[in-house]
Amino acid sequence: MRIRLVAFLLPFFVFLPAVFPSGAVTITPVYDPEERSERTGFYDDDRLTPEQRAEIGPSGNDARTLGEARRNALEHAFGLIEAKLVGSTNITVEVKFTSTELDSTPPDITLASAGPCLYGSSLLPRRQTLYPSALAKAIRPNDENLRGSDGPCRGRDITIRFNDSDNVPFYYGFDEIPADARRFEFVSVVLHEIFHGLGFFELVQEDGSWSTITGTDGSGGTVEVTLPSIYDEQLYSEADQDFIHNLSESRRANALVSEDGLSWYGRMSEGCSYGRLVGEREKDAGTTSDGKPLLHAPSGYQDGTSVSHFHVSVNPDDILEPRFPVATRDMTLALAALKDMGWRVNDPSIPASCGDMPAPETPREPPETPNGPATPIIDTSTPVNRPDQQPISPGPGDGEGSQRGAQQSSGGCALASDGDFSSGPENMFGGLFLLLSVLVPTIAGKKRQAGKSRA
Repeated sequence: MRIRLVAFLLPFFVFLPAVFPSGAVTITPVYDPEERSERTGFYDDDRLTPEQRAEIGPSGNDARTLGEARRNALEHAFGLIEAKLVGSTNITVEVKFTSTELDSTPPDITLASAGPCLYGSSLLPRRQTLYPSALAKAIRPNDENLRGSDGPCRGRDITIRFNDSDNVPFYYGFDEIPADARRFEFVSVVLHEIFHGLGFFELVQEDGSWSTITGTDGSGGTVEVTLPSIYDEQLYSEADQDFIHNLSESRRANALVSEDGLSWYGRMSEGCSYGRLVGEREKDAGTTSDGKPLLHAPSGYQDGTSVSHFHVSVNPDDILEPRFPVATRDMTLALAALKDMGWRVNDPSIPASCGDMPAPETPREPPETPNGPATPIIDTSTPVNRPDQQPISPGPGDGEGSQRGAQQSSGGCALASDGDFSSGPENMFGGLFLLLSVLVPTIAGKKRQAGKSRA
């Protein structure tokens, strides 16, 4: 019997051959109909001033309203990712602005939150591992379980919420602006969030255990599973010289706070790591002596930012570092990591084959879990929470049996201070870094004017 798994949460290699279609990946936005009817969020009809149009127009964003500027910037970012992925997969991304569900008070400001639909199947390369549904679709393009609005993913592979607060001054131009401009490039934020939805999402918790997810199996029965994500399967402890999923919970927990002892050692069926290869060739810092990219593992565990980003010392910078404003849109290392998870990518810095790179130790398949089938469908109407988070409730229009995003502590983007904000609001965005938290907020339908660019 085939068993599947799906969950809206917010990564691995192929031991068995995976057949990918040729062609172009498409990323399709799913806009909220309430925003459209109430003229809010991505359909905010506030007219841009001549100064605002003159500011973003030269970059290619010729919008006349705030909502149009947002849609143009979002779809421009989608195009940047589409150009880097190979295949005929259509990735659906549900997007919405909210001013009530994301932290908006300095110093803890949440720019955005993101979460993928997770899917598991005995027909995927790792049968006891959870995959983002977008990647599962790329590997198994003919899997009927992943298609359409009636499927377990409800027609959305990734869900992203953006902050609609006045404290989040997004810049909607397509170009990059100086880091000291005290505004947040919307395009860069979108890129960062999409990568989380494509695979940068961990299920390992601070104590070293795997998150337990409640869901339903293929026959509709309720099950609980405790499994790593495809991302978790790539993580390596330098102290233990082993992949963390092979370690005890205590050793795994130690690796998560090891400063420079948690690295990326992605593994493919051909026995090499593209992440390591790119780290060795392209990065001057932020890697181990043998080229493995370091991951963010501060000695004080940072809920929402630890593990699911590259180390802050990575140089040149990468879009998946845990700080913002990010001084680059360089995706090379992040794309290499996606390739280690099973994506096909198109980037001149990432070779088609790893060639003579030494193969890592053959990973061991995680043991069967005693608390349910290895790969169920997840019924996401029941939120999944870590101990320090509160469950979310269904929003307006969500029936009792509807599927909603589960809540986890990684995969979204929050801002927190790394400096002193006591000197006044003019220094509000002086030192910021990204914290990750997966929050799929309830729908808020009030008209807002927040979010206009300002200096």
